[in-house]
Amino acid sequence: MTRGLIAACLIISFPSFNTVAQSNPINEYQLKAAFIYNFTRFINWPPDSFFNPEDPFVIGVLGNERLSAYLNLLVKGEKLNDRAIIVRSYKNIKDVEACHILFIADEWASKIKNKIPVINHQSTLTVSDAPNFAEMGGIIGFYKEKNKLRLEVNINEAKSSELIFSSKLLSVSNIYSTN
Repeated sequence: MTRGLIAACLIISFPSFNTVAQSNPINEYQLKAAFIYNFTRFINWPPDSFFNPEDPFVIGVLGNERLSAYLNLLVKGEKLNDRAIIVRSYKNIKDVEACHILFIADEWASKIKNKIPVINHQSTLTVSDAPNFAEMGGIIGFYKEKNKLRLEVNINEAKSSELIFSSKLLSVSNIYSTN
């Protein structure tokens, strides 16, 4: 399977996105929201990242209300392994609570650069569109290449956070490693 086909499967592998995509042209925030949502299908979190069996799967968004709004549309009524998927929006790093995925807006990434690896080690997938996010210690960075949205995965941080990535996701990603 080619990289492009796998990436397309990542984006269109769920029904709610098809509805959004058919009614309007896809913008960058919708595309990022689709990728973030689909990370739930291509990454496994350790069992101890949930305190109780009924706890929801939490996607946090720090500093990007448009992305948060699109994510809310995508996850409405969706479940991951019988857990409700919810989105929480944060305007300040001090407000961030435990979450499984945390999107960090570009303007926040450099401000909290030293906290990113600490967040990762709580089995939180950190994601951002900040330049060189993987080099900052983030796990997944969005970047553009030839007008296409691409992924860069910091494989060292992914391993240390105990997240298990699907080989399909890794095959469509640029791998960043400090080794």
